[in-house]
Amino acid sequence: MASKFVKKQVKRLLWRRGLELRPRRPNLVQFLESRKIDIFLDVGANTGQTGLQLREQGYRGRIVSFEPVKTVFERLERVADRDGNWEVQNFALGSASAQTPIKISESTIYSSMLDQTPEAQRYDRSAKVQREENVEVRRLDDIFSRFRGHRVFLKIVTQGFEREVLEGAQESLDEISGAMLILPIVQLYRGNWSLPEALAYMEKRGFILGQTGQESFEGEEKVTLLELYCIFRRQL
Repeated sequence: MASKFVKKQVKRLLWRRGLELRPRRPNLVQFLESRKIDIFLDVGANTGQTGLQLREQGYRGRIVSFEPVKTVFERLERVADRDGNWEVQNFALGSASAQTPIKISESTIYSSMLDQTPEAQRYDRSAKVQREENVEVRRLDDIFSRFRGHRVFLKIVTQGFEREVLEGAQESLDEISGAMLILPIVQLYRGNWSLPEALAYMEKRGFILGQTGQESFEGEEKVTLLELYCIFRRQL
């Protein structure tokens, strides 16, 4: 009885401070382990935040990161060079091979092929676009042969360009064991798809939602959800 009382008091104390005591939820690396993933395709890598997080959580498989913006890629390359099992590519993935302008924001995590909506800078002023740069775009289907025979996971965080990446991976998706997308509740980029459209698209391609969680909240009204991260597993 005493231990239950103490636990209840701790929960109440944490709740008053905006915290909550709950069982630890499965993370991305646990999902990768469950699918025996040995190649992680990191599309929209920026400076390598996802790769570093994977290493911190224990993933030891191969990482292949794609980042088109030259100055950002140079920082990513320095991070990957220290790893030994992390490859980087200085181009974007999309639905067709092309040279395409990308709008580069003050905080480069918001850089996108798409135009922003007013909500983007309401969420974060550092999303403001500072310049454009022409970048190379390739299709995943055109380079996927080198990954065949492996257990592949596809992560796409491309600020509204996720559907374009998938459109260029129609053959590759049949050989991919899982995927992660950032999907909108509130649109930050013009022409981006909606959450229901994305879920329907992935289901049609043989993937169902395996995990989801809060990615970001509205900048001024902190209780309004803007985006979800969604991990999809291939239907068995």
